[in-house]
Amino acid sequence: MNGAFSRISSLLCLLCLPLLMACPRQPTITELPPASFEKYWQAYAEQAKQAEERRTAFRMKATVQYETPDNNGHRMNALIWGNPDLPVRMDLNAGIGVLVAQVREDKHHFLLHMTEEKTAYAHQGSNKPFFSIGTPLPFTLELLIYLMNGRFGPVFGYEAGILQSSQGSRYVLGAKAPAQGVLSLSQKGLPLAWDGSPPSGMPGGQGYGWTMDMDYAEEDPFLPRRLILKHNKGYSATIHIRGRETLDELFPAGRLALELPPQTAVHPLDAQRE
Repeated sequence: MNGAFSRISSLLCLLCLPLLMACPRQPTITELPPASFEKYWQAYAEQAKQAEERRTAFRMKATVQYETPDNNGHRMNALIWGNPDLPVRMDLNAGIGVLVAQVREDKHHFLLHMTEEKTAYAHQGSNKPFFSIGTPLPFTLELLIYLMNGRFGPVFGYEAGILQSSQGSRYVLGAKAPAQGVLSLSQKGLPLAWDGSPPSGMPGGQGYGWTMDMDYAEEDPFLPRRLILKHNKGYSATIHIRGRETLDELFPAGRLALELPPQTAVHPLDAQRE
C-alpha cells in the first residue's frame, strides 16, 4: 500500500472480515412464532414495498461523527444526491467550505476523488467495496443511502425467520438479504436495531461484530433521523440526517457526473472478490 492510499484509509477502506469477526450471539428459533411477531413483520414488509413505490430523486445533508480504536473521534459533513436508482453522488466536507472528497457510484463503477491530494481511486465491477466515512462500515455506499432514505427492503429483504427473545420482536434475515443478521422491529414494523452477527449455525455476511440502532424523524416517523453503528473492536459511526428533500424531477446526467480535474492521478481501488 503506497503512502497516498494509506492517507485516505480513514475515508474508504475494504473490510478485512476475519479481523473484525465476533462470536455470534445465540438466540433460539421458535417453530410456532407468536401471531404478533408475524403481524410486525408483515407491517415492515408492506411499508418496505410502499417505500420502493414512492422512491424519487433526493438530496440529503448529514453529519457524521466517527471513532476508531486509535482516536477520540472526528466529524464530517456529507451532501448526497441522486435519482431513485444509481448513480449517486456524495461530497464530503471537513468544515465549512472545505471539500475533502467526492464520490460517485453507479451499477458497475466506484470513483473516489481526494480533492486536496489531487488523486482519485477507481473500481469497476459488480462486487462493490464496503464504504467508510472515517471508520469502516459494514455496508456499501448504495446500501447506506438506502438506509438513510428509509428504503429498507433492498437492505434487509422481505423474508425472515422469527426469534424468541426477551428483547422484543427479532427476526433472522433471509438468505437473499444483502445485510445478514438479526433485525429488531417496532410494533409498527419499523426497524429499530440490526445485529450483524447471526444466530449460531447460520451463515453470516460482512456484518460480524457490528450493531446498528435507528431512530426516526419527528416530521416523518417512517424516515430515519440517526443511524448509530458500533463494532465490538471499538469502531463507531453516528450518521445524523440534517435535511432531506424529495424532488419531482430527476437529476440530469451532468449533475450526477464526477469530472476529475486535469492532471489528477487515477489509481485502481482493490475490492474484495466474491
